[in-house]
Amino acid sequence: MKLFREKTTLEDTQCREVIKSLCNWPIVSMKTLQLVNELGSSINIGDEREVEVLAEGVYKLRLVLERSGPAKHNSAMHLPQWAKPKQAGWIIVVGDTTSDRILNTTSVIGSHSVRSTAKLDLRMPATR
Repeated sequence: MKLFREKTTLEDTQCREVIKSLCNWPIVSMKTLQLVNELGSSINIGDEREVEVLAEGVYKLRLVLERSGPAKHNSAMHLPQWAKPKQAGWIIVVGDTTSDRILNTTSVIGSHSVRSTAKLDLRMPATR
């Protein structure tokens, strides 16, 4: 907590509140990552950093996210500015790092399930 206090302008009580809230967040990891081409063939990407695709090809990206940790079943979020309870969610951004272009985005809404699935349609750029 000392390091946290040194890096922020928050008071001690505010630091404790932030840390307490962070401890209630689930840890999210990607369990499955598949790229599906126009013919329906899927490639399990796994830990691969680069996958060969066709220029202007249309693909579907499927991700399975899994929550873990002590709060894995908790998707409720504490938002004092909202009167109604809210569920946790994540935004997934897929981009081309060589051209600094975003190819697509989607959001995944938290649920009571430990696993969530996201699907994105991707059209690959014509050139780099």
